[in-house]
Amino acid sequence: MNTVARTLSRVASRAATRSVNVAKPAVARFSTLLDKKEKGEEGAYFRSKDNENLKAAVDQILAMEDGCDAKEELMEVIGRFIYSII
Repeated sequence: MNTVARTLSRVASRAATRSVNVAKPAVARFSTLLDKKEKGEEGAYFRSKDNENLKAAVDQILAMEDGCDAKEELMEVIGRFIYSII
């Protein structure tokens, strides 16, 4: 194989492996940004609702009488968690 053919072969193989950088239209980029923002806001909303529901459940259990199985179990879990972060 001559030098020109080898050079063309190398250039062709490199071109085939490179990714093509196609610029997205501004509208598509803006739409993608909005989608990401909406997903982030939606996730934050559901996390806050989950946190509110969890807090309400914990408050309800803590308001129970001492000696209640659910309260003792919750206090044990809280104790293990606190011990694990110390």
